[in-house]
Amino acid sequence: IEATASGAISANDAVIINSDGTVSKPTTIASVFGSKQEFTSNEPLWIDCCYEPVNNKVVVVYSDGSDSNRIKAIAGTVDGSNKTVTWGTAINLHTNTSYSCYYPRITETNDDGWCVVVWYSTYNSNRLKANSIKTSSSDNSLTLQANNQTYGLSINALSNAYTTTKTYPFDIAWNTGSGGREGGMVVQTNTGYTVTAKAVKISSDGTMSAPGNSMNLWTSMQHKNVAIAFNPDNNNYLVVSGEYQGDGGPGIDDWGTIDARVIYANTSDNVTVNTAGISVNDGYVGDPGIYDVSYAPKYKKFLVGYRWENNSGNGNIYGLLLDTNSVTTAGGTTQTIARGTSILVDDIIKTQSNFMLGGGIAFDEDKDCWVMSWRGANAPNAYGAIVGIVKYDGTSLSKVTAVSIETGNTRYFSNTYDPDTKTSIIAYQDSSNDGQVVVMVPESDTLRDKNFIGFAQAGYSNGATAKISVVGNQSTHSSLTPASIYYVQKDGTISTTADSPSVEAGIALSTTKLLIKG
Repeated sequence: IEATASGAISANDAVIINSDGTVSKPTTIASVFGSKQEFTSNEPLWIDCCYEPVNNKVVVVYSDGSDSNRIKAIAGTVDGSNKTVTWGTAINLHTNTSYSCYYPRITETNDDGWCVVVWYSTYNSNRLKANSIKTSSSDNSLTLQANNQTYGLSINALSNAYTTTKTYPFDIAWNTGSGGREGGMVVQTNTGYTVTAKAVKISSDGTMSAPGNSMNLWTSMQHKNVAIAFNPDNNNYLVVSGEYQGDGGPGIDDWGTIDARVIYANTSDNVTVNTAGISVNDGYVGDPGIYDVSYAPKYKKFLVGYRWENNSGNGNIYGLLLDTNSVTTAGGTTQTIARGTSILVDDIIKTQSNFMLGGGIAFDEDKDCWVMSWRGANAPNAYGAIVGIVKYDGTSLSKVTAVSIETGNTRYFSNTYDPDTKTSIIAYQDSSNDGQVVVMVPESDTLRDKNFIGFAQAGYSNGATAKISVVGNQSTHSSLTPASIYYVQKDGTISTTADSPSVEAGIALSTTKLLIKG
């Protein structure tokens, strides 16, 4: 075949077909980061963000440390080409004179542009409050729902939230699988370390309610933090929580477990538990701090991001793979959570107070990887902003070396993915106490399991018409082992060992000839 070369191609290089119809040699594209985009010059605390898909907006919520810790939100539009964000104007999510509101968590609903926010209110008897905000199709403005403007809706039966500067004590996720108005789920750890779940709903005008009964998911154990994510394939939620179990004994550091279970809301909006709470980690994880969990539709699996801490305050960042594919809301004989592999994402986290200060994880659907962010070590970068990438090949996890996107005292991290611009967005407070986001495209391999087409017949410059030998043709190489199957590697070379993804190049006919499989 003939096609236009995208980039230089050498003779006998493996060639892939690109989405624009050009051909190129497989390669690994490095991560690309945009510059910081400030969304507030005030002091944003406990930042969270989401992507609102109806109007293609990124929405950030935070507790405003320069305004008596009121909860605020701001929307923006991402420019994928320049990796910039155009912001609207921040709005208050409650109009009363309350103060000391913390830990805002936001979720999109996939319905009419509405997002739902929950937060912790010291002013209102340590209760969880909630409100809904709507994005605009014409600009970057936000509209606050009218019925809960004063204090926000009280989430029934969820009071006395356990709060710590180390972890998120509660989280929210929404049923985006079969219509936004199906509702969502809030999970929370209270001061007695009991993890409770409560269904929430939203009407077409954004009015929120908290119907049905709450459910205790774990009791009488020190579950200090919790995270939740929705599984649109099975129409239920995965809840994970870090359980601290104390001193492991003389000479042994503190230890704990990561617990998980699957829940959903029934037709009466009561919380129903599919699976018993089980421990899903390797065993010893110190004092586990879970900061997020993210679902990958392509793999139908979750990745849990967590940090463990030992008695000395040292710790590591991990990713843990979980599979709830056998768990259905209809019940059945196989109702189990399968634990996959785990991976050490970063081992340079050293002693520091308030070690969590937020963290984020989101799945990039275009690059097939999870992007993670967290506050780094106190040395050498003085709590800098760290970004890591975790990949899955269908069997095991791998990582890309974590990088620092800013040095200095950064904190309060959150991630989201924008499928419209195919970019990841990382929100955080920078070393000047300003609110920032960085738009990025993570490192990715251009080789896919279906895009290899053959080998170049000669060398071609960028833009030249290239002739490609495809399936059934022969390609000239050297030092081949006759009768051996060869595989295309991510860098465009060939080997008798399969890479990830596994792409068969062909079978060697001699030491110099390869019969192309394609």
